[in-house]
Amino acid sequence: MKKIFILFILLALSLFAFNCGGGSGSSSSPKGENPGEPSIVQLLPAQFIAQTNSIITLHAKVLDGNGAPVNNIPVSFTNLSPIGVLSALSAKTNSTGIASVTLKSTTTGFSTVQAEVNKGVSQVRDRKTVFFSSNNVLGVSMSLGVDSVPGNGIYNENEDLILFHPPPDPDNTVEILTTVFDAGGVPVPGQLVTWSADHTEVVFLRTEEVTNVFGEAKAIVKVVPESLRDSDTNVNIMAFAGNGAANMRSLFLKPVAVENITVSANPQTVDSGGTSTITANATTKAGTPVPDGTTVSFTTNNGGIEPFAQTTGGIAIAEYTAPTVNVKSTAQITASIGAIFDIVDLNIAGPKPLSVTPPVKIDGAIGGIATFTVSGGTPAYTIASNDPAFPPVPTIVATSGGTFKVTVPTGTASKNVLYTVEDTKGLSAIATLQITTTAGAMTVSPLSATICENTASCTTVTTTAKFTITGGTSPFTITSSKPLVIANPAPLAGPSPVTFTVDAINDSITANTDVDLTITDSAGTPATVTRTVTVVNQ
Repeated sequence: MKKIFILFILLALSLFAFNCGGGSGSSSSPKGENPGEPSIVQLLPAQFIAQTNSIITLHAKVLDGNGAPVNNIPVSFTNLSPIGVLSALSAKTNSTGIASVTLKSTTTGFSTVQAEVNKGVSQVRDRKTVFFSSNNVLGVSMSLGVDSVPGNGIYNENEDLILFHPPPDPDNTVEILTTVFDAGGVPVPGQLVTWSADHTEVVFLRTEEVTNVFGEAKAIVKVVPESLRDSDTNVNIMAFAGNGAANMRSLFLKPVAVENITVSANPQTVDSGGTSTITANATTKAGTPVPDGTTVSFTTNNGGIEPFAQTTGGIAIAEYTAPTVNVKSTAQITASIGAIFDIVDLNIAGPKPLSVTPPVKIDGAIGGIATFTVSGGTPAYTIASNDPAFPPVPTIVATSGGTFKVTVPTGTASKNVLYTVEDTKGLSAIATLQITTTAGAMTVSPLSATICENTASCTTVTTTAKFTITGGTSPFTITSSKPLVIANPAPLAGPSPVTFTVDAINDSITANTDVDLTITDSAGTPATVTRTVTVVNQ
């Protein structure tokens, strides 16, 4: 049974080697071309199965376009798998066109080796996969089947093994079915299964790690291209069972080339000096998004744009900036990957009329900050004030939609301040800052009164006078110029008008005298009223 099984594996691996070997050089050069120049590389292992801790000799045969061997040519060898160690990374061909190295592994598993020549008409290469086994695995076996996702339940059809078909069949996902057998050929349930691949483009979306009652386990595998490429290649999916059985299945990948790129602009009409977001969407010939990190180049015939951007999910984004113009115009944006490109047209509006908005009104009694927005015209803008006490900040606004501010201190008297805004083309506009006192001017009435101490000189004897404050901003403070005659009244609060009373102090003077009462509101605005205290019959 062991001998029969060994022959079966040798036959399977030989068929696999025939199907996946050859690289780009095996069919790219017709006979009769490139005499004496490397055109074909054939990697020929001396054996496809070896015990661990032994070696497998790998022969790379280099031929020209006529099929004649090419001698004294360096061949690079690369182990694409974690299993095995090469005796050398390069070797030169002998007189028969063959360069040889050996591969040794201390662990069980598949190892894929690539031979490559970078000289001659092109880069030519071939790769083969070999298997290192331990002593106890030759009596057990494992089968692997491949079905597309979604599939028809029939495994290992030709189309199942080839990924990145052209549309309408752009599949890049397959289901791998493994069945583990014992030495007697009976399926083994409950066996641990370990899955692996020889390339980082392989993503395991789901794996079953223990065989079911039929000795089966499945894995869903997706291949995500990491870069564009113009030649066929392959990836290998490996499965290892707990009883020592192992197997591998190759998935053959069609070239990953750009099929189409579409570009759009948002918005498609921009102001003079404005911006637009440019989006490029690129797909491969398989109908899938181009690999992440693919560089998209952007150019324009009018204005400026970021020269390149890299794709994520097939999409690359760049920002376009329209030129500063005084008339309407158009721009073409081109997005390209190699020779594949697309163009979108943009409309560039002429500059909008220069404007400064809004007119601002501020209560000078309270104060505040006025903000003006400049738009239209052709930036940048310079701003000048007709009153140096109220300067604009800043004095230059760089972009349309920019702002400048003016600070109005508390207690500023009513006035209008004008700000002249001028763009780079000499157009100008005027903004108005209106400073008002919304409470109105503060007045105190009556404006004259006499406080008398007896009836001999006054019609009515009184030592009290009342005053009404109109306007101004509460609260108010009152200060007497002669507090020994009329004391300072207490501060007043409440909305205008408000009334307060003062009293003359008896016997505080010996002759008629005038007393000034100064009223100040919360904005610092003063008003003064004079009162005469008359002394009679002293």
